[in-house]
Amino acid sequence: MAAADYTSAHNYQPAGDEGRLPSAPGTSHITSRKLQEMEAQQDVARHYNLPSAYPDEWPAELDLSDESRDEAGPSTQDTAAQAKWRYSGLYGDRRKSTIIASASTQQDEPDPLGGPQSVMELLKQRGLPVDEDARLRSRFVLSSTSFSPALFLTHTRPTASAQSLLQGLNYLTDSIDQESASLKALVESNFEKFVRIKATIDNVYEEMRDDGTQNDNGLHRSLSQNARQIGPNSAGVRKNALTEANEYGFKGINAPFTEASEMAEELWGEALNGRQREEGLKQVLEAVEKQRGIYEIGTDLQKSIKQRDYDAIIEQYTLARRYANDAKLLVDRATSTQRSLTEDQVHTILVTGRMWMDVEKQIQAFKRDLWRRLSNAQSTKQLLSANGQDGEYMDLIAILLELGVDDNPVWVWLLSRYDYLKTRIASFCERGRAEIEILRRRLASREKPSPQSVASYLRIPIREAARNYSDPLDTEQILEFWECVHTFLRKLISVQGGLLGDVIEFWDTRSHLLTGPYGYLNTLPGLDLTLTRKIFPPPLPKTGEVWAEFAFWPPHANSLSGVHYLGQFLILIGTAASEMADLSPISGGSATYDQLKLLVSGTRERCVRATCAAWNSDAEHCKYLEDWTRDLERKALTKMPGHFMAFESAILTGMQKILYISEAMTKPGSVDVVTPPPTKLLQMVRSQFVTSVYKALSGLVENAERPVNVEGEDEWVLIGPSFSGTGSDVPSSVSVYGGIDSKNRNVRILLTLSNLRALRAEHVPQLITSFESAFAVKLTDESKTIQDVLGQIDTRLFQSYTRSVVDTLHTMILNGISSADWVPSTSRPDELRPYVYTTMLTLVMVHTEVSTTLPGASSSTSTMSPASPSHPLTHAILAELLTQISKSLLEGFMSRPKYSLPALMQATLDTEFIAQTMSQYATEAAGQVQSQIYLELDRRTNNEARAKLQAELGEMRGVLKRLRERTRGEFACFKKADLEPRNEICTKYPDAFLFNGDS
Repeated sequence: MAAADYTSAHNYQPAGDEGRLPSAPGTSHITSRKLQEMEAQQDVARHYNLPSAYPDEWPAELDLSDESRDEAGPSTQDTAAQAKWRYSGLYGDRRKSTIIASASTQQDEPDPLGGPQSVMELLKQRGLPVDEDARLRSRFVLSSTSFSPALFLTHTRPTASAQSLLQGLNYLTDSIDQESASLKALVESNFEKFVRIKATIDNVYEEMRDDGTQNDNGLHRSLSQNARQIGPNSAGVRKNALTEANEYGFKGINAPFTEASEMAEELWGEALNGRQREEGLKQVLEAVEKQRGIYEIGTDLQKSIKQRDYDAIIEQYTLARRYANDAKLLVDRATSTQRSLTEDQVHTILVTGRMWMDVEKQIQAFKRDLWRRLSNAQSTKQLLSANGQDGEYMDLIAILLELGVDDNPVWVWLLSRYDYLKTRIASFCERGRAEIEILRRRLASREKPSPQSVASYLRIPIREAARNYSDPLDTEQILEFWECVHTFLRKLISVQGGLLGDVIEFWDTRSHLLTGPYGYLNTLPGLDLTLTRKIFPPPLPKTGEVWAEFAFWPPHANSLSGVHYLGQFLILIGTAASEMADLSPISGGSATYDQLKLLVSGTRERCVRATCAAWNSDAEHCKYLEDWTRDLERKALTKMPGHFMAFESAILTGMQKILYISEAMTKPGSVDVVTPPPTKLLQMVRSQFVTSVYKALSGLVENAERPVNVEGEDEWVLIGPSFSGTGSDVPSSVSVYGGIDSKNRNVRILLTLSNLRALRAEHVPQLITSFESAFAVKLTDESKTIQDVLGQIDTRLFQSYTRSVVDTLHTMILNGISSADWVPSTSRPDELRPYVYTTMLTLVMVHTEVSTTLPGASSSTSTMSPASPSHPLTHAILAELLTQISKSLLEGFMSRPKYSLPALMQATLDTEFIAQTMSQYATEAAGQVQSQIYLELDRRTNNEARAKLQAELGEMRGVLKRLRERTRGEFACFKKADLEPRNEICTKYPDAFLFNGDS
């Protein structure tokens, strides 16, 4: 194929060369021939990539042969690719198109010699990198113009036999014949089209050359190039023909052009005379264009300063300084070499000098603005940049350092920031002290609130289900004081949004700026904790009130609001102290660390002392928690125990937060400044807890024995009349179930006894357990003491309630037994003495009063009835009264010296009737007294009467049974009877159950 290309290249001749020769002899014919020969020589040299058509030697770059390229192998592909192929000159421009076409060569093709594998598969087996090197791959692809047969056979058929090569040749020949047949058919079918196109191209060229000269032999010349003849055409050449004699068509228009040029010279001569000035302007423009960067620096810098584009300012200032340094270097070099400057150099130096003066003026003004903004920087939060990460002060410091300054902007900013924070803290504390003092003096000048009003704020929800408590903990003025102090502390020492947060952020920034080579600036002042002493105003002059010793405690505030707010205050203080202790100068160990620990511990101690004082005062007001209304779930109790329990629990919870400051947030690994509470504070809280319980119990006794005026008391309507007694404070005989007659002393005592038993059994043990778990201490002795006090108070009130009844019954029984008509007039008495009925009716009234005042534990919460299960106090009171009645009977019977048989039988009936009717309330003590009665009766009679009495016992049992049956309705409250018989008796004796209690 190479040989064929070489032959075709030597036979190449430009199309239409013979057609371009003139058909007539003459000068134009000779000139045209020379031009054609020159063009042919240039075409030959260009086609073969030669320096001329007749070179003296073969170019060296074309000496690299195919064999040498093949022997180099894949490892020398880069070197071989740089050299041109030896015969590439023979291909001329076609070689270039070959290289371009190689990029689009097929990736793979079947073996042209008929092998079963493709060409690329054969080469990959030989280890050639045909996938990476496209130029190498094109040498093996038959469809590529750079296909190398020798290289192909060397690498694909290195061990092939002659017979296999001949078979491959036959296969290739058949393939070529098949391809040639289709190409031949294509050429033959379109041959006429090719001839017509060639004739058309030749005719167009001749018309352009001869400007329309008619030539009938044109078609014949195009059909037969070897027999082509050019006839004479000089006679038909037009004036605009493209010939040398006609100046190639320009001869006809040269004269008009000359005339037009002369006329233009006459008309525009003056204007054209300014050519020299134009040249000068061009030179100036060229100089400006050459120095455009210098001229534009001033304007660009001014624009960047207005836009505060710091990066552009630094870039432009650096560029201006480089221009100035270059100009200075140019002058220094000319001075050192004593050579004169050129005009361009002088111009450059002048322009640069003016530019540098303008830039320096703008930069100095910009620096003054930066210093002003940096010195007046108020808050880091106000100087956040657009990205929200670094403060603008960092940009100001960076730009100042980039521009070059005499003073250190870091030091200037740190000092200004330090002074600003210190001034702001001092002014804020002064203003806060004034506001707190104003509110404090207002509260101190107010009238002391009444105990009732204080107690109204101590009533907090009793049960957990009602703990969504939204009512205020104290008066509006006191809460305003607490909120003022809370806001003040939050703005001062809160890490989030407070001044302490700004201080910590300032310190972190300072540490960041002053590390490394700036360590000498570590002399910046540290934390000043003396300002904490100025937070609160000095105490008011002593007035005898406990709150006067503590400036942070609002006058007349209760302990509930105190523990609520003081707990929050100490959380802020503990968190702030931990944050400050984590700062580098403190965490490393210093006196400031000890000051922080003293700050926290001292604040905690003062808070505990103030809270204990208010707690002690509120404990005295706990008696006003009693509003004589029943508990919603336990009707035998008032709300007092629940209110006291809720109050004490709230105080203990708040006190635990104050002592331990457990919610103070600390960083992991930081120094702990919140120490455990000392034993002294725990003992103070312990003593106050026990004292508060004692005072509350004393208040219960006081409420029971003496009526307390409570707010809204006038709305209470007394229920029922009072039974016989003396004084205005006497029990009522009738009471509506669910209502409480708070003016009735007996009712108050009964409810207080019930409350005491609930406190003793449930509430106080629960409070003690809560205290022990909250403060990790044991109240063994205190618990025993409190239980003893509760027992003593219970005994005292129990005796106080029963004493008046016992005295009445005692007088009644003694008068009845000692009366003259006590001894029966008949030999067989069949009736009870009146004092027995009076005694039993008194017991019925007591039962009614107790059961209606203290309904059973399982009674309905909506209704209470005498049929409800009795309260434990009912049994205890009636049992005590039965014992005392037995003692009175014993004393009455002992007052008589002797007993006859009728008298003995009457005494037995009276004693047995009371004992059997009250049998369910019998106790061991009552049984012993009753036994003692029979012994005394037996001692005061003779044997005859004693023997007759034994004979009459059967009859006496019948009389006693009839008496009990007859009084069954009146005294049914003392029996555990079914409801149906009692309903029948109620129908027969409806008035018998007016004062009935629990059965």
